[in-house]
Amino acid sequence: MPRGQRTEVVYPYPFSFSPFGFEMSKTFQPSFFDIAHLAVPLFCLGLLVGVSFVATPVKFNAASLSLPVALDVGRATFSVFNNIDG
Repeated sequence: MPRGQRTEVVYPYPFSFSPFGFEMSKTFQPSFFDIAHLAVPLFCLGLLVGVSFVATPVKFNAASLSLPVALDVGRATFSVFNNIDG
């Protein structure tokens, strides 16, 4: 190969080379499983945020709910959440 001449490097689908690392090619179509691998952890994270950081503080700030009842409801809520989360 003569000096100064460049050859094109072909990378395997679905990646193409860029000076900043690997990037997705324009022809890549994500499958159902690609989307599910992103959706399931986001769903679990949403459950965790909803139960831990939203429902629990609201429950303990309710004036009509006594502390033993709130603790019992919290115990039941987190046991159901743990069963769902697996």
